[in-house]
Amino acid sequence: MVDLNVTIVITAVEITDESGSDYSQFIPLLNKTKIDFAIKEVSADKAYLGKSNLEAVAAIGAIPYIPYKSNTIPKRNVGHIWNKMYWHFKNNPQEWGEHYHKRSNVESTFNMVKQAFSGSLRTKNNTANVNEILCKAVCHNLCVLIMEYHENKLNIDLSTQVSKIVIPIK
Repeated sequence: MVDLNVTIVITAVEITDESGSDYSQFIPLLNKTKIDFAIKEVSADKAYLGKSNLEAVAAIGAIPYIPYKSNTIPKRNVGHIWNKMYWHFKNNPQEWGEHYHKRSNVESTFNMVKQAFSGSLRTKNNTANVNEILCKAVCHNLCVLIMEYHENKLNIDLSTQVSKIVIPIK
């Protein structure tokens, strides 16, 4: 059975150079993902811990599972969601871990792409690199769709209706 709460599809992509900040991409990628997916919870690593990211996840009605650093303490003026999730993290480590563990699907997805389509880029210039990465993401998602289609015997009509266009010949 398909677990609709966990996905290994790539829901949004933003390609940055090595000087780009992953942290700054969190909210834009979240906003792109929420267009097509009903997000119930978000698991991310400590690099994404920040008031704005927690609030963005809460604002769409989802629960953020972003672990706190060992030296983090509850603070005033950081917002309700920061402290709520901090105390949940501290007081319920087993339950927290069960939710946060879904983050391993991200690593599995990266590994699947690298295994199926090579972990290195074959192209030489920046534009071609971006296109190659985007193609790998699309191909990965197609593979996931095909796998789910066969493994779960999904009844999906992937055909499209094309309007018949008649061009008169003179």
